[in-house]
Amino acid sequence: MLVLVAVSAAIPEVALKNSAVKGLTMPAMGLGTGAYSFDVPDPTGAECWGADANPKCTPLVTDAIGKWLKQGGKRLDCANSYINQKVVGEAWKKAGVKREDVWFMTKVGPSLALGYDDITKQFEQALVDLQVDYVEGLLIHWPFQNPSQGNVTVNGTVSSDPACLMDKPSFNGTKCRLDSWRALVDIFATGKAKSIGVSNYYEADLQEIVDAGMPLPSLNQLPFHLYRSSSQVAVKKFMEDKGIVYQSYSPFGVPDWWHPPASVGPTPLMNPVVLKIAAARKITPAQVVIQWQWSMQISSNPRTYKVDHMKENLAAWDVAQITADDVKELMGQHQVMCTEDPDYYDCAPAKRQILPKSEL
Repeated sequence: MLVLVAVSAAIPEVALKNSAVKGLTMPAMGLGTGAYSFDVPDPTGAECWGADANPKCTPLVTDAIGKWLKQGGKRLDCANSYINQKVVGEAWKKAGVKREDVWFMTKVGPSLALGYDDITKQFEQALVDLQVDYVEGLLIHWPFQNPSQGNVTVNGTVSSDPACLMDKPSFNGTKCRLDSWRALVDIFATGKAKSIGVSNYYEADLQEIVDAGMPLPSLNQLPFHLYRSSSQVAVKKFMEDKGIVYQSYSPFGVPDWWHPPASVGPTPLMNPVVLKIAAARKITPAQVVIQWQWSMQISSNPRTYKVDHMKENLAAWDVAQITADDVKELMGQHQVMCTEDPDYYDCAPAKRQILPKSEL
């Protein structure tokens, strides 16, 4: 029988600014609850996608969340596009932890449509599914308008906002995105979201909010891993200048789903530089990656259902630390752009109206 013992790691807290209640902080590490496989997990340890609809996945997601909370983890990274919020809601309740010991971040749109009324309804449903009265963090998941199922295939959802209808003369991408952001601003005013932010927004998307004179996001969740790091420096600087926290998703490069082109090399956790640094510091490759990101004050959401991996990730601050030279070497790795690898997992939003500078 598996006995879960809480680790002693002192996970740092990240202060949130802009559209966040005064004094709100966020654990620097959360558990990613999304997944990239549609059935039972593959040998690398991916959770199932769509636990709400796929009963094979329900016990896996439930078990992962229970283990995470019992290990002392607090933050859960959720989204309607993960198609498992009902299971997440049941799982944290089953774990027997107090509400104040869970830090919920969830996302709305565009697995369902963008638009003011649509986003508002999605959020209210998220509260029901998660079995909470409020969330600590609420994000707009993607700044493109075409609804998708899990951000992979287009679904039949239709927005009630004329500005969000891509096949109609009324379509206006900027207005659609700003209407959606306005919904989050109004939700924040009710106190049902302690902070609001965005995900997958680049400079042009964020500038729309600035130009509209609206409250700025507290956080922007973007990919950041070995092959998507130095290419993110410009947007990171843009965000820092405006007090927006950079949070990483896919810190290990989703090795269960995406593999770099042969010209790039192995997945991040198998990269020779990562392995060399791990051996020199007597820590694990995952801890190298977590420390590297935190050296730039980037929080992350590693995704795993294995308790040993959770312990390993949570202990990243309690072991030998990498050096400035290590950080510099890691930042020098080849960057994968969508033009080079169109199957890259972050290239799906190419159908959006306004594209970031060089990425999509």
